[in-house]
Amino acid sequence: MSSAEKNKRTAKVQWARILKDALNADSWGQSLEATEEYERLARLIQQDIGEMSLTADEKVLCAKVRFALLERAAALQDLTGKAGIKSDEAKRLAPVMDDLFERPIKQFPIALPNFTINSIEEKDSSISYDEEKHDVIKEVAGGSLKPPPAARPGMTSITMVIEKIGLKDAEVYIQPHLTISVADSKGRVIESQDTPHSNRQKPNYVHFGTTVYLQTPLEELKQDSRCVFFEFKHYKPKKKKISTRCFAFMEYDEIAKAKEQGGVAVLELYQKPTDYARKRINLFTIKPLYLHLQMTFHS
Repeated sequence: MSSAEKNKRTAKVQWARILKDALNADSWGQSLEATEEYERLARLIQQDIGEMSLTADEKVLCAKVRFALLERAAALQDLTGKAGIKSDEAKRLAPVMDDLFERPIKQFPIALPNFTINSIEEKDSSISYDEEKHDVIKEVAGGSLKPPPAARPGMTSITMVIEKIGLKDAEVYIQPHLTISVADSKGRVIESQDTPHSNRQKPNYVHFGTTVYLQTPLEELKQDSRCVFFEFKHYKPKKKKISTRCFAFMEYDEIAKAKEQGGVAVLELYQKPTDYARKRINLFTIKPLYLHLQMTFHS
């Protein structure tokens, strides 16, 4: 048995155990415990598949399993009982887990009308680069990144590669992503775009490797004390909403300085809520954890 097959088998055994605990708690009406186990398993699958060599079909299947787990966790928090996946449907994940990586699963046993994912082979813009493993990684679908802006005489456009963000609990976040915005000193947002969700979470870091084309040129950042904001966000199944965890920002002077120093930037993180006016700023952590960027400038 190859090391890759051993990794799959070891992971599957752990996944199956957690799924069994979640289903048992669900059957006994222990909603809180079941929710925690479903969410824990979803996070673990996301973490483990980043270390595996999977086929396109296996990646899609794992994505469907994660989606179903989060849907059931969300349903357990819905008091009307009308939303998401039912307990009996969640039980159908057990045989899926038994066959995972060993036998082909022709049809997923749970209807997932809201599930969407780009094919692993499909060409799209959500490709990221893992600086540690030096391999190309597909991020899950999502994001609202904008194309490079048209060249304007006398203006300098900015391309940013979001490399990684340091967080002591980096592995626990569901659908982590960044919102990149430009706002003026009065807090008015001029432009905004979201990265795709990252699928590379390791101890103390969420990796992105995502390219962002800022729509506002460098020269216009001088106007109205404009500033570039980076908000780290994630999905909370219990509340069924996207939440901001922390944020960072760069003012014009910092960007100009980074331009002179090769485009490298390491930004401090600040406590939410995001203050676009920059009047209530408090450090998020005293630990040496930052947002890491690489910028290039085009005249």
